[in-house]
Amino acid sequence: MFITLSKRLVKAGKLFIALGQQRFVVVKLFITLSKRLVKAGKLFIALGQQRFVVVKLFITLNKRLVEAGKLFIALG
Repeated sequence: MFITLSKRLVKAGKLFIALGQQRFVVVKLFITLSKRLVKAGKLFIALGQQRFVVVKLFITLNKRLVEAGKLFIALG
């Protein structure tokens, strides 16, 4: 009786260990996923900043073109 009980307890213990390991794997998976998401987020932020710089560049170019146009009008 005691032997069968202890065997069952050992099996149950192994089952818990296996479950714990699976949970650990799942947690690790979530951590790597979140790290990748953070990296992706940083990439989007960097891309957004580059776009912002491009937009600013266009605005300054437009301003210069307007100034050049005014100069031509004044000269003409």
